[in-house]
Amino acid sequence: MMDRIAEVRSMEKIDADKASSLVKKYFETMAGNLGLLRFLIESAILDEDRDIWIIRCSFFPSFGSAKRVNYEVEVNAKTGSFGLVKKIE
Repeated sequence: MMDRIAEVRSMEKIDADKASSLVKKYFETMAGNLGLLRFLIESAILDEDRDIWIIRCSFFPSFGSAKRVNYEVEVNAKTGSFGLVKKIE
């Protein structure tokens, strides 16, 4: 019975909140907490055909930065793994 419950849970898709949290943690790992000043999720869109979340985010890359940097990150909706991570100019 427990195996069946675990199997069902593993088939559930992650939600926008979880996908966004994974993206924030990814950038924190890359830049540290101070490298993500005023981190903001701009949008979280589920592409149901490809089963991926497309998360757009922005942040100031360092203290004193005058301009935000923008990224688009693809997160697998089933596994939470990352696909494309690209900087948006």
